Amino acid sequence: METYYTVYRVTNALNGKFYIGTHKTQELEDRYMGSGKYLNYAIKKHGARHFTKEILFVFDNPVEMYDKEAEIVNVDFLAEENTYNLKVGGFGGWDHVNTTKPYNPSHTVRHAQLMSKVSHLRNPQGQFYNKRHSLEAKNKISIANSGKGIGNENSQYGTRWIHSTELKKSKKITKNTLLPEGWQEGRKMKW
Repeated sequence: METYYTVYRVTNALNGKFYIGTHKTQELEDRYMGSGKYLNYAIKKHGARHFTKEILFVFDNPVEMYDKEAEIVNVDFLAEENTYNLKVGGFGGWDHVNTTKPYNPSHTVRHAQLMSKVSHLRNPQGQFYNKRHSLEAKNKISIANSGKGIGNENSQYGTRWIHSTELKKSKKITKNTLLPEGWQEGRKMKW
């Protein structure tokens, strides 16, 4: 059976936002819609019926496929507001997991540099800058966290901090342990 290496676009008919991705398949008309984080959030929110997939290019090897993706999904592309893509293209998906190809650290460093540039273009002050949680979101967070950190749910439950000024060290011990000689109650972080 023949293997196809495709570059595709998935478009949200409701808002025009789209995702460009790559896919290795033996069936061009399979139902794969992509693994993008924001794309999958959008599909869950709006329903798959509002998304269409279009195969843009078909190659017979992964190198050409990733090169084409890198050409399309670049730093400028990611700076646009109408894309679901989060990272520059051309770096492959999960093929690296089952490959004998040697690890290339410069590949990872280059990707990190490009992603840093993309993040700055999308929001120079940071991803949550100038945004606020809605009252509904605050209530959901409050309900989700209520009761946590109480009793044995607390990570400090049944322990206490002690410190030694001579050793310039702090450590946690159980509440029932006797205080060792030369140690005092409490945690000291600056010596």
